[in-house]
Amino acid sequence: MAKREAELIFEAQSSNTRVCNINQQLLADNPKRTIEAIKGQRKNNADYQTLVADYLASLAESANELEQTIDSTPSAEQDLSKPLTVTGRGLGLLEYFSNLQPVGSASPSVARLNTLCARIVASNGDIATPDLHLDLTLLRREMLPKKPMRQKQKPNEPRQYLSNKQRRRAEYLKVENLWRKSPSQCLDRIFADQLDQDEPVPMTTMEPYWCRIMNETPGSDLAVRLSATKQCKIWHPITPKEILSALPPNNSAPDPDGLSVATLRSISPEIPSRIMNLFMIAEDVPAYLKES
Repeated sequence: MAKREAELIFEAQSSNTRVCNINQQLLADNPKRTIEAIKGQRKNNADYQTLVADYLASLAESANELEQTIDSTPSAEQDLSKPLTVTGRGLGLLEYFSNLQPVGSASPSVARLNTLCARIVASNGDIATPDLHLDLTLLRREMLPKKPMRQKQKPNEPRQYLSNKQRRRAEYLKVENLWRKSPSQCLDRIFADQLDQDEPVPMTTMEPYWCRIMNETPGSDLAVRLSATKQCKIWHPITPKEILSALPPNNSAPDPDGLSVATLRSISPEIPSRIMNLFMIAEDVPAYLKES
């Protein structure tokens, strides 16, 4: 019910209209409940209100990612819902998802993960990346613990502002780095006022680079060799065994989301391996994972 309410509010906000008769619309979707119960849930249940806000934030985040994807697309005729299997990289992943058994757990987040994996198989991988990112965002909100509330900054503490000199130095540094990579591209981005927009690295560059890193021993030369792509299996599904071997030491500090090593080890490795393979199906990750 919280997800449906968030969808109604988001649709109204997108069209600059007001949500009318929201209780009646929720009652139509939940016929087993009474109108009084729905009103009381929406008005008095703080957890429900928080859940609605989380769903609404996820919808807004997904819409922003979709707009950024459309703006950064080189051709306006490119279809965002193009089947993900045409590149050939998703064929092994689709076979992996087809052979999966549902993870046995009564948790709502695990049930969402099982449903998402089943959708991949049913659609033969033909799911738009923004839709897949939205489902993964909702899954992350249900699965990870909530971050502790940050204390408000005291009014007597001085705020840290960047001076104009610091801003100019940052802009100069960005121009210098772009100029070293490609002078012509640097000029084009300056004239187009696109210095703050990072262009995605093409797959033809990323694949040989990461294949070489995955194949070579630490400390070796990382010069890109095209022959490395023929031996590497970076597009093979990630296995639970690889997840276990990648876990940090037990004495490691919690991550920025407050997730400790003990919590990570208590989660079945099947769950993170499936999430990683969903990222590989999408060939991208949500925007919040790209933030430094």
